[in-house]
Amino acid sequence: MHMSGESYAGHPLNEKERIIYPPPYPTDGREVSYYYEEKLLDLFKKLKGYPDVEEIDEIFYQINNYTCFNFTKSQVDIKNKIGIYFCITQHNDHVRLSNDDNKPTYISLKEETYKDIFKIRFYLGLAFGLIPEIQRIDRDRELQIDYDNISLYFKPYFNKSNYYYKFIQNTDYDFASATHFPNDFGSKGLEITYKPFNCRYEEMLKANRLFVYSDFRKINNIYCKCLKKNSCEHGGYYSKKNCMECQCPSIFTGKNCENLIETKEKIGCNNGNTEIKIKKDEKKEGEVTIKNIKEDCYISITAEDKNKVVQITVKSAEIINFDGCIMNPRGEIKYRKDKGVEGLYIQYNVSNPFKLKALSNEVFIKFHDYFSRSSLKLSYKEIDPIEIDSTKDSKELIESCKAEI
Repeated sequence: MHMSGESYAGHPLNEKERIIYPPPYPTDGREVSYYYEEKLLDLFKKLKGYPDVEEIDEIFYQINNYTCFNFTKSQVDIKNKIGIYFCITQHNDHVRLSNDDNKPTYISLKEETYKDIFKIRFYLGLAFGLIPEIQRIDRDRELQIDYDNISLYFKPYFNKSNYYYKFIQNTDYDFASATHFPNDFGSKGLEITYKPFNCRYEEMLKANRLFVYSDFRKINNIYCKCLKKNSCEHGGYYSKKNCMECQCPSIFTGKNCENLIETKEKIGCNNGNTEIKIKKDEKKEGEVTIKNIKEDCYISITAEDKNKVVQITVKSAEIINFDGCIMNPRGEIKYRKDKGVEGLYIQYNVSNPFKLKALSNEVFIKFHDYFSRSSLKLSYKEIDPIEIDSTKDSKELIESCKAEI
């Protein structure tokens, strides 16, 4: 980190700068401002191809709801106060973190970059001192990086970092995170800079235009953590805004996030069988069928033997999508140990069955379909845990996934 106070988030200029100090945004309920420079507002308002500024405002609204911050949009310049300052640059995209109550964090992006809401949300994540998801030390289990396709300036964004391991320990990798940049990020041209081993995760990289739950949890762990021991289940957390009540991932409820949300209308939701227990040493493979549901469908599958894990095979899916519709059907399968990260999304048709890694003794499924026309079919069984080294034959893993699709 520069002793002058300039720290470039996600892009360390040398080894010493890999230590990132989160900006001193107030966490005690005081207002903290964010500001768009006039040139940028004109860009959003007058030119086609740019997102609505309200989309960025919505991210701050989310942050206020899920963390201890109180961000407000400022109509006046904030150059001499703490906050987040969006501006246009003619140089490389970068985030300069504040370390002073009298200076804002600057998000300086090219006009072309501001056309992409996914890159905007990525750099906004960096403005909170978060690291790119791809810098996690466990990323080699999830994807393969093609360094030959990455331009020199952007290569530091792909360096592994253990900077905030203490904030993310016991969490899993999240392809849907705001800090997981698109797979053309930093490319020399239009080449792909990384490939997930499970190619279906590529569909998730641009599935959410806002932040996801795990992003708020990271911010909370850095800025808002309660001294109280975390007794929240399923990836929930306490925030110092309310140390008595857990913030829960969207499919869980209860004081400690202990319960799956109840399916209100069980017609079409696996014939009403929404709590599945796999009995010890049960060899028979079970099936789940979701079809023509009228309300959101929530299903839990648990191996009663805690020493076993649940193996899921997605048999088929028929997803009826409509162009430009934000309410399109989506399935989500939370099969990782950490239920606070997004599960694998099923957003498109599946005609060739595929297996998910067996990582946990409980799996949760959510399916929503407001048009009551889509379906998802999968099977499950319990197996012994298997340590999978995804760094082996990575090219073969990627190609086999593509072949299944």
